[in-house]
Amino acid sequence: MSRNARGFTLLELPVVTAIIAVLIGLILPAVQKVRNAAARASCQSHLRQIGLALHQYHDANAVLPKGKTPQVTAERFPNLAWSGYLLPFIEQDALWAELERNYATSRDSYGPAHTARERVIRIYLCPSDDRITIAKPFPEFNNQKYAALSYMGVSGTSTRTRDGPFYHNSTIRFNQIIDGLSQTVIVGERPPSHDLHFGWWYTGTGLERPSGAYDHYLGTANVLPPRSLYGYGCGTGPHGPQDDFVANPCAMLHFWSLHPGGGNFLRADGSVQFIPYAASAVLVALSTRAGGEVIAE
Repeated sequence: MSRNARGFTLLELPVVTAIIAVLIGLILPAVQKVRNAAARASCQSHLRQIGLALHQYHDANAVLPKGKTPQVTAERFPNLAWSGYLLPFIEQDALWAELERNYATSRDSYGPAHTARERVIRIYLCPSDDRITIAKPFPEFNNQKYAALSYMGVSGTSTRTRDGPFYHNSTIRFNQIIDGLSQTVIVGERPPSHDLHFGWWYTGTGLERPSGAYDHYLGTANVLPPRSLYGYGCGTGPHGPQDDFVANPCAMLHFWSLHPGGGNFLRADGSVQFIPYAASAVLVALSTRAGGEVIAE
């Protein structure tokens, strides 16, 4: 004997559809939450690797790398950012050798001879930013390609106060971080600018030319000259850590991340902490190397 398959009745079909819709509504936020947590953990891992590389660099050179090397004859690698100096300490020896060849050919880090600046370095990218993943084209500026950087060095209170670990031509040693290595943030999250013209690991003049500010480092409460940013009207500031979005031209002026509620920061002792935007005042205190602030954990 054969049995005819029974389908949904007109009454049962909308009920089943509604149940499926409710289940999807419950599952999708959970899946997104897991993805956010994974991306946040990945960023923390990247920052720990950067922290280890900074300590190894300091051990080898008795000083931290410069926030950005000035364009002067005495410098072997003019305009190179702190992140470029870390290549031999993040298992990028072949890329470092390419960089050395590039500079031996031309001291113009923006010229066509510098092919190293196109190379994507995975630990320098936040996986939440799909604009700059390995599968995407590199940012381009003036018909040249540049690989991006999701993590900025900390210059202190602002890009001009020079009271933090990284700034133009900085030469900071760990023993100059008087507040304590565990009480000083050294690198933090900030996605590249909306047009991908600010936030490169290799070289860049920055917004405050030729310092490299906002390309390789920034402060925790930046104050701009009394003018608008390229006509976008961002205001003078201070621009402190806050939630933002990649399409906003003014987002490049402060620390922020693509993770909900705050961003990851590397302390000078190599530890990594997620600091919420609500604790922006604490972050400002942590950004100075000798401010004498008492910070309660």
